Amino acid sequence: MAGFDQHEAFWATEGLFVIADAIVAQRGDEMSLVNKDARGEFACPTFTMRAYCGCEGAQHPVGCPPNFEFPAAGFELWWERLVGVHQIANREKPPGMRWELAVADCIRAVGEWRATP
Repeated sequence: MAGFDQHEAFWATEGLFVIADAIVAQRGDEMSLVNKDARGEFACPTFTMRAYCGCEGAQHPVGCPPNFEFPAAGFELWWERLVGVHQIANREKPPGMRWELAVADCIRAVGEWRATP
């Protein structure tokens, strides 16, 4: 989670939980990606959400990938173990970015997602 200016991102917590719940409902998963014991990711053109890695460089020598990416705003966010405990982003809340609209876009993308066989 280093190598860039870090900004607290607790303002995103509720939205991340809502997105994660939508993924659970759509995929029929038993565990949310924001749970400390979760594994895997959800990726689509709108956003990517990954479970906490915690490999401490073993799998990602130059740093674990972000837990949440929203390319339209150039926004990346990392959390440590659980959402809402230690969250940082690659920048401050993007100016003009209405987080609730970004969350709505993500939920819409989850609803349009289809599992590939």
